[in-house]
Amino acid sequence: MVVPRFPYKAGKWFLGEDLASESIRAALASDSGLTKIELAPN
Repeated sequence: MVVPRFPYKAGKWFLGEDLASESIRAALASDSGLTKIELAPN
């Protein structure tokens, strides 16, 4: 599954893309019964 990137950059109240880490995407995919989660290109 390809998901879009969050449309905002990191700032004071938002730390940045939470799915940027491959390990987090792999864990979420496993928990959700998906093979893989990828981020859409910029």
